[in-house]
Amino acid sequence: MNPQKAPYDCLIVGAGLAGLACARALLDAGKSVLILEARDRIGGRVFTHRDPTTGTHTELGAEFIHGAPAVTLDRLDLAGLTFYDLTDKHVQRKGSELVPLDFFEKMGDVMDSLDPKRKRDRSIEDVLKSKKLEKSVEKLVRTYVEGFHAADTTKMGERALAKTEQSHTDLQGVGSFRISEGYDQFAASFLHGVSAHHSIVRCNNVVKKLSWRKGHVNVEAVSTAGFDLPTFQAKTVVVTIPLGVLKAPAKSKAAIEFSPRPKELDKCLGALHMGHALRLNLRFKSRFWEELSQEPIGYLHAAGTEYDFPTWWTQLPLRTPILTAWQGGPRAERLSKLSESERVQTALETLGYLLDLPVTKIQNELINWTSHDWSRDPYSLGAYSYVGVDGDRLGKRLAEPFSDTLFFSGEGTHMGPERGQVDGAIVTGLRSAGQVLSSLK
Repeated sequence: MNPQKAPYDCLIVGAGLAGLACARALLDAGKSVLILEARDRIGGRVFTHRDPTTGTHTELGAEFIHGAPAVTLDRLDLAGLTFYDLTDKHVQRKGSELVPLDFFEKMGDVMDSLDPKRKRDRSIEDVLKSKKLEKSVEKLVRTYVEGFHAADTTKMGERALAKTEQSHTDLQGVGSFRISEGYDQFAASFLHGVSAHHSIVRCNNVVKKLSWRKGHVNVEAVSTAGFDLPTFQAKTVVVTIPLGVLKAPAKSKAAIEFSPRPKELDKCLGALHMGHALRLNLRFKSRFWEELSQEPIGYLHAAGTEYDFPTWWTQLPLRTPILTAWQGGPRAERLSKLSESERVQTALETLGYLLDLPVTKIQNELINWTSHDWSRDPYSLGAYSYVGVDGDRLGKRLAEPFSDTLFFSGEGTHMGPERGQVDGAIVTGLRSAGQVLSSLK
């Protein structure tokens, strides 16, 4: 097919937060930009579900703001969006009672002992084997690494986890927040002021081949309906697809053929991993769990890794009849092989244990649920990334330009503590925009 006559300054593959942030910065600098997005929506792994019957929303992807990232908070202010503090009250089933769990204090000694400068990196599993820990603490660490980081303890590197855990910052003593209007509105804010008649995003465009040489790029794509699209041309290209898709076999639905394929790419990708996580947002008739605790419940934990969906949270400080069930790591990958209804059933069984209630009673309270399986999503193939052994060093190459023409961004290319988070994706999008602008001079 005939390529377009006038090349863009930059083509961006993927309309997730990295792609949107990159595009915004380039547009503000007066550059011509086009985003090619395989999905029928923008946002990537930001995916807000809006219930038309209740007018409420729940998040199927990114939900929280962790810490006080300036790139996120500044964008919220610029867009006129609001966010609110979350309660940090954790409880755990112990015997016949729900008791407070100081989640991070119990793990504090282990996390503080991690060495961010260790000469010979090792896996978190090897760290645990080298220590004489109480079984309860060892289980807690595994649950945290698998749950929060969606990681496999046999693969995640000590240096990377140490850097993440030892660089946490709060906003006035509060560590986590939610966006009042929904994360999708945050994603949309990057396109504020862009005319609908001159949209810079083409959805349902699946990039199949990327041919490049210094200063010139050809991108071949097909529609999600399977039809070939005209070849797109640009001076530069920024690839923001998730790490899971970058690492996918060539025959995968969303895999991209690079011609030529950068020599260092596979070595970088081999040291980085895509984590798996499953969430279920369960809507009930009432907030029946509030009757079982004298204080409001923010987070509810099962003691150990043997439970499916061992972590739960409420919408506090909002009082809603919604509980979110969460499982991360290798068990989440295994659970993704079950049907959605089967996953709901196993989640309710864990909840029955946690609340010491018959599963039938909880089933009778359940109205509906929402979920999205990121591990089976062909445009994601996982929830978010984590750094393997030596990945903090080997993965740095992805953050650097290839002949000032091919650039990679997305949370999977970020080596800082915000990896796996929205602000990490934004930081990399802005990084790539700066690199593109330098190459276009």
